[in-house]
Amino acid sequence: FGQKSQLRKIEINILVATGASAGIAAVFNAPLGGALFGIEILLASISLRSIIPVIVGTATAIATNDLLLDETASVFQVPVYSVGNPIEYLFIILLGVIIGFVGLFWQRSLVYGENKFDQMKISFWMKTASGGFLVGILLLISTRDLRGSSYKLIQSALLAEKYKRSEEHTSELQSH
Repeated sequence: FGQKSQLRKIEINILVATGASAGIAAVFNAPLGGALFGIEILLASISLRSIIPVIVGTATAIATNDLLLDETASVFQVPVYSVGNPIEYLFIILLGVIIGFVGLFWQRSLVYGENKFDQMKISFWMKTASGGFLVGILLLISTRDLRGSSYKLIQSALLAEKYKRSEEHTSELQSH
């Protein structure tokens, strides 16, 4: 749509960020989370011109969700957590710091891998084919739980339940 409408690249990026933010906000019933995702992750530069469409799109998604569905509707049931002892805040902060470092390591690993991949002296099409091949190999060796939508897996993680695999999947694993 953006290319056929002859929009500039920045305008296309804003449209993509707005749509993704609105989708996240509606699915998780999290308007602030959706808006921050779009602004921080998807937009190359942060300006009033780019933030306003993201916020309006997110608000529209939440309003539409509330109008058409129950106002607490979400794809996932997210439990309400409470802190019983103030000392738990220290563990929450510690967990946040640890996850921050894990995220930093993950991001730097991705950049390192991208740089190494860019330095390879092969054609664009070979890079594309080899990337697709690697993703295919990862899909083949991953568990079936990671393929497809994984709604059950995400829901069980949110509820801190042990994920129960289907009988079909368990027999598939045993046959390998």
